Amino acid sequence: MNILFLFSSPDGDIFLTPKDLEKPLFLFPSMQHPFLKLGDYFNAAQAFLLEHNLESFLNTLQPREEKRSPEERIRKLLIRSEKQGALYHVASVEIEGKSVSAKFSLVAAMTEKSREALEREYNTLTFLNKMHPSCGLPNAYCKGNQDIVHGRQTESLSFLLEEWLEGYHEWHVSRDGTGKQCLRVWDQEKGYYTASEKLFFQLFRQAARILTLLYDPETSRQVRPWHHAAGDFVIGNLADAPTARLTTARGYEPLLRLPGQGPKKILGNLLFFFLDMGLRMRLDRLDGEGQVTWIEGNILPAVTEGFFSAIETMTDEGYFTETVARDFLALLTSFSPAELIAAFEPLVEIYREGDPEELGLIIEHLPGHVEELSSITEKFPLSNRVSWSQ
Repeated sequence: MNILFLFSSPDGDIFLTPKDLEKPLFLFPSMQHPFLKLGDYFNAAQAFLLEHNLESFLNTLQPREEKRSPEERIRKLLIRSEKQGALYHVASVEIEGKSVSAKFSLVAAMTEKSREALEREYNTLTFLNKMHPSCGLPNAYCKGNQDIVHGRQTESLSFLLEEWLEGYHEWHVSRDGTGKQCLRVWDQEKGYYTASEKLFFQLFRQAARILTLLYDPETSRQVRPWHHAAGDFVIGNLADAPTARLTTARGYEPLLRLPGQGPKKILGNLLFFFLDMGLRMRLDRLDGEGQVTWIEGNILPAVTEGFFSAIETMTDEGYFTETVARDFLALLTSFSPAELIAAFEPLVEIYREGDPEELGLIIEHLPGHVEELSSITEKFPLSNRVSWSQ
């Protein structure tokens, strides 16, 4: 079996030499592991795939294929480092063999915090894919640990093998040559490019629709946390129709726990979900790793349309009563801008527990954000479902 270790780059694959594999392994972009090398990571990934999880791994390729030896089924294995994030190391895995050609995503967690997060992520993905199979979350295939021993030192890496979202690309807020803000799509095959206004609008519309479709009206459980800086949403231009997908789900829990019950509680929970989603849609890191940045542009109309589109679908499926969309819009438009700012106060308290940079941007931009939200919802054409799309 031919096994290759690579780095992904906008200019194509970088094949790693033995010297490259002796370089330090990074836990996240700004911190090296105390003793592990890059080769330790790749060897652990290879061992996870081909030793302890071989049977389940091969079953994801061709479940109905007659049993053959691994050498007959896999002739070439490529493990390609794609991204080192704040929590995980993400690689793509390509397999070639007799009647076999497939690509997967391999997520690695290297700290106690990230291993616990990966366990929750696996359980959440498994649950949501069962409950909402049409929402486009990646399938999670198998998870396990791999120990690396260096003398008296041992480190455990957790791995999750899941679906590779072929043709979908990460994106981030950036600056063009004139300093103007834009969205850059990280197309590793054709090169990075700036999103058009149509693509910009559809990305946020579809992201809001996905999150809302995954919202549970009875318990107010929702996918959280999520963040654009982590590349949680990706975009694909399939047959000239831009399509967004959510790459993962790290948890599924209520944002707030409101007292009471009945329609008022359902609308109250829905209000906080909508307000939080619209605000967090505007936060990213410049070029994915730089300073926290407030995304400008036509985001709120897109988020509002995506939200109400999902509510209409969920009403048709019996998750909501027939009047919930109109009742919710009436509730939203009953608030003055000052009252909406007051409604954000419980959310701001939650944000205080997070990134101080994000909190500063939220507080700075909240008045303008609320003014824009009030203007949009007052004119939102719910009655005849007119589209705001570009």
